[in-house]
Amino acid sequence: MAVSVRGLYPKGGIPSHSCVSNTTYSILPDNYMMVMRATVDLKKGSEILCTYTTILDPTMIRRWYLKRAKYFDCDCARCKDPKELGTHLSSIKCPACDNGLILSSDPLDKSAEWKCDHCDKTLPGETVQRLYFAIRTDLSQLEELEIGPIKLEMTEKVLRKYRSSLHPRHGFNLALMHSLVDLYGKVDGYTVDMLPDILLERKAEFAQNILDALDIVKPGMTRMRGRILFEQHVCYLMMARTQLQLRVVTLEKFKEQINKVIAMLEETARILEVEPEGSADRMMAQSARGSIAELQASLDNMTELPE
Repeated sequence: MAVSVRGLYPKGGIPSHSCVSNTTYSILPDNYMMVMRATVDLKKGSEILCTYTTILDPTMIRRWYLKRAKYFDCDCARCKDPKELGTHLSSIKCPACDNGLILSSDPLDKSAEWKCDHCDKTLPGETVQRLYFAIRTDLSQLEELEIGPIKLEMTEKVLRKYRSSLHPRHGFNLALMHSLVDLYGKVDGYTVDMLPDILLERKAEFAQNILDALDIVKPGMTRMRGRILFEQHVCYLMMARTQLQLRVVTLEKFKEQINKVIAMLEETARILEVEPEGSADRMMAQSARGSIAELQASLDNMTELPE
């Protein structure tokens, strides 16, 4: 029987919060100790930072959560920037012109006016708040669905629903893409062996969108990066094998593709093998190491295209 446990870790509260952190932590299952690690190289004297929020949430939602749950207003560099350090995790498509993005005139004020960067269209902050919380309701309803094909298809439906409203890499879109990266390849009717290349490419693209955002807002060796890389490698491996079977790729090109997959698995393993023994992440790292050995042996023994 599973038991839910909560603990207090006073030393874990020493690092300052930032919406761009440089640490991650794990809880050891045998003694419940917290282990905090740097995710990037830290220079002597640099500030150690952690985050209390969902890292891909847009600024308005992060700051609302921090105020409600942690009782402070975040004014980090990311929160101050309307473009969220160039990620556009908060940007909205302009309904009045084809090329514009609507950005907050002051992200630290939830009531501030939002303005298009291409035309003179504006939106009241309250309008954006209503949009955001409507989308959050849709996302919450998706989370309640049982994992399966219906959840996958409904997630795709919600992603299409807001296509004309949100920047392609808006935080809400990335949250939906994250769910789809996990679902494609694992649910009935969409298992890996059943996915056509077009869906493998879609999953790989979603994974890359998330990785690109993580490079900026949660850089370095994070669990999310390790997991996403593991999911992404499957897409490239399956597509490479299909091209080999159809003989539409040279041996040299095939080996290049597999070496790319091996590099992704190497990074996955390096990130996740520090996680607690027996955890799902540690087992994923072990699986990655096993796959590396198999793929390398296959490459070493391959001297010509199979008949």
